Amino acid sequence: MSNNILNRLSYEIHKKILDYAADSRSESMFRTRTNYDPEWTLVCQYWRDIVQEITFKDLKVTVSLSEQHDNYVNRVRHIIADRPVLGSFIKYITLRFDSPSYLFCASENEFLAESIVGFCCLLHEIGLASDSCPTATISREFSEEEIQFEALDELRTFVVRIEQMARGLQPIKHLKKLTIYSQITTEHMLAAEGVITILRLCPDLTDLKWNFPIARSASNTTEHFLYQGLVKSIPLFPKTIKRLELNLRTAPFYLQSSDASDDHRHESPPSRGGLGDRLGRCLRELSQSLVAFSYIGPISPEFFEDTFATTDYSDHLDTEEPGRFKRLRARFAAEAGENKWPHLESLSIEFERFDSLGNAYKSSPFPILTLEDGSIRLVHAKDVSEEESEKLLNDLLLAATEAAVNRMPKINLFHVVDLERTTCSMRFQRRVGDESLIRPKMASKVKVNPPFTLQFHHAFRSNSKILKLWKSHFGPELHVYDTKMSLPL
Repeated sequence: MSNNILNRLSYEIHKKILDYAADSRSESMFRTRTNYDPEWTLVCQYWRDIVQEITFKDLKVTVSLSEQHDNYVNRVRHIIADRPVLGSFIKYITLRFDSPSYLFCASENEFLAESIVGFCCLLHEIGLASDSCPTATISREFSEEEIQFEALDELRTFVVRIEQMARGLQPIKHLKKLTIYSQITTEHMLAAEGVITILRLCPDLTDLKWNFPIARSASNTTEHFLYQGLVKSIPLFPKTIKRLELNLRTAPFYLQSSDASDDHRHESPPSRGGLGDRLGRCLRELSQSLVAFSYIGPISPEFFEDTFATTDYSDHLDTEEPGRFKRLRARFAAEAGENKWPHLESLSIEFERFDSLGNAYKSSPFPILTLEDGSIRLVHAKDVSEEESEKLLNDLLLAATEAAVNRMPKINLFHVVDLERTTCSMRFQRRVGDESLIRPKMASKVKVNPPFTLQFHHAFRSNSKILKLWKSHFGPELHVYDTKMSLPL
């Protein structure tokens, strides 16, 4: 078939021909990549464009610490510079790191920082060339589950900082969706300050997914590794972000020190010279400008309300300095009226067994690993009394309910659940039905479900105020499922 005849065919027909040819070349029907032959690009202009579009649609730029002499980021930048049209084909682009190093050298940090800065330059160049920008991801070459469940050790974690190197970079225009996994290798963490540096380059960013596992240090309970930078960075998030997924999970529940409560204390109560749960307050202020917020990590009632203005949550705090605590309570009580979420439509929170102050919501049902005298052994976690656990959980859920019914006028999905799915789950959802399609004459005969549903599963005695608040606000339009839970969800 001559090129003249091929050029008369439509793009859709060329695409079907190539798809059929690719299917016939594949040995398995369950293939993960389209089996295109690179030589097909030489047949005609249509075929070259189609093959290049498929090849560059989901582009993965892999950086290897064992091959620092070959910068793949710069190689891709040269390809895009030679043929800018290729940038318009990219819909998803990922910078990922592999080959973790076990012998640290100073050049690794610099190489990783250069790769991340070069990736930002690449996104800027794609945005200029195509008037659009692909969905971008910075990650390591492992699945999300492996990243989420791996423990961080302060002694073997090296911080990658890009703040100085990123000075003078041009903004990344048209970038709307970004995903960042701060643990870019098994030994290297991109600091929170570096993430903020990247976000400041994205004036059009609306969707952010950030995975930042909080490293723990049992030797110092108030100055945890990387935690201080995290708390300072959260208030600096761009106001353009409307949908945020934030994973701040600490080390796995089965890897703990013998004193788990002290090990999980990232913040200090007022009696110990602290200001309470700063992380909770930072997340509260951040979420008030969002449309959708998904969070995994430690949480306390202070995310939902000013707990310094109440007495319920403060009962279990040591208040040896009542005068100082009273002043702090008055200070934060002045901010209570501003805690509103006017635009929030979806909120999902998966909370850990410990809050930022080290208070345990429940005992661990699993044995834990602990290091004693240089050897690892299995022990049982320290039990939390049923009364204390019940009180803390009720305080959290009551504060969440008050915020949902009184301060979130547009909420459609509200879900608070413990991370292990063994203690409680409170899920409120606004039903989106098709009542408008029902004929007026049939409306009286068709059973219409209530517009709101609340599913409340709990393994403890719940405070009756929780359901009363929901029912008093929504009345008969709310359908409630209240069940005592005996098995994990």
